[in-house]
Amino acid sequence: MGGLRAARDVFAASIVAAVIIEYLLVKVYVDGLYAAFTPPTSLLFLPLIALAYLVYRRLLAFARNAERVARALLPPGIAGAFIAFVLTLSDATRPLAPPLIAIVYLAELAVGVKLYRDIEAMSKAGASLFVAGMALFIITLPTAILDHRAALAPIVFNAVKTAGLALLLYSTMRGEITGNALEVRAGPMPTAR
Repeated sequence: MGGLRAARDVFAASIVAAVIIEYLLVKVYVDGLYAAFTPPTSLLFLPLIALAYLVYRRLLAFARNAERVARALLPPGIAGAFIAFVLTLSDATRPLAPPLIAIVYLAELAVGVKLYRDIEAMSKAGASLFVAGMALFIITLPTAILDHRAALAPIVFNAVKTAGLALLLYSTMRGEITGNALEVRAGPMPTAR
């Protein structure tokens, strides 16, 4: 059950992160770009970084297809997010934080595309919504840096990504998993009831 529990942890933590991200995006849309990159709002980066680390560690317990890419890209991505947070603390360096965040998300995109093969048996609809929403969110995120009113697109796509995560979490909680979705290094994972 370790792989199933790890998958649940990943989906639940990712949903919490997505809700925080949604708040930050709405803040950007309503109040302008630096509204999310100025303390105290930028302090929300800290729980996002902690959640990213949790997701990274738990992802390694079940994501066979994404494991290699996750090990290579997520630690630098998490470090980049922390650097972006530090940049928000100074007026002089604050303008560097938004583009760095956009670059950091490329690591998530690479992992998410590989992760699809690990999660599609849990919920094909959830996996498809998650990966499509994530990809479109990341592709449209730079437009919000150029014009805060363009943050509406990443807001919508983050919501699509979150809906996919919710379906994935629901399917793991209900045990609606087909095939060998949760094979771990020790061998096949028994499916949930």
